[in-house]
Amino acid sequence: MISFSGNFQTNNFNEIFQFLILLCSTLCIPLSVEYIECTKMAITEFLLSVLIHN
Repeated sequence: MISFSGNFQTNNFNEIFQFLILLCSTLCIPLSVEYIECTKMAITEFLLSVLIHN
């Protein structure tokens, strides 16, 4: 929570959420690389498919 005085206060939910974001971020790139290698897809094709489907 951010109070009106500008102080940043954390609670357990925020810490768990930040940990999940960190975990997802660290897994995203290796899993994407593994997917590209397994499907033998070109990197440009993969990036285009990610950009188009989002």
